[in-house]
Amino acid sequence: MGDDALLDLQERLRRFRPVPQLGGPAFAGAELVVEPALLRRLVEHWRDRFDWRTQESRLTALP
Repeated sequence: MGDDALLDLQERLRRFRPVPQLGGPAFAGAELVVEPALLRRLVEHWRDRFDWRTQESRLTALP
């Protein structure tokens, strides 16, 4: 990932704004719903703690 792409990703993660959980009849029985709290924690992790460069190095080292 180039520096510009990583900077863009970091900026997008900083701008992330959660949406309220959707519900109602249209979502009854929905199996692929991500809880807003979980999504918020994931974004915070990717934004503040995830080492993108380390993971990139691990992936590029694979045969």
